[in-house]
Amino acid sequence: QLLPVSAFRGEGDGTEPPLGDEERKIRRQNLLRVKGGGMLVANLNRPFKVEPRIFETWMNVLEKSPLDTKMWMFRWPEALAAEGNMLREASRRNLGNRLIFTDLLPAEMR
Repeated sequence: QLLPVSAFRGEGDGTEPPLGDEERKIRRQNLLRVKGGGMLVANLNRPFKVEPRIFETWMNVLEKSPLDTKMWMFRWPEALAAEGNMLREASRRNLGNRLIFTDLLPAEMR
């Protein structure tokens, strides 16, 4: 399965212009494939919005999901410490390999 090419276009207020051909091409080149036909769940919030209770809920979702289920999150350059904390906690639960962090598109492309 492929991630949608429209993920994280802007702030979600409906004012984003349609994708241009170049942006669509770059997004297709960078699509993430989930091996084995697994399910992909996504939490596209900035890390400060992922409170411990929310993260706990996501971990419960992964624990109760098939082994090929992955959780996709954006890598926020200003929050690499939070990414590390999430990976450590997920690894403690034997779920570290099920978190996938991907870089944001450059600001001029969002």
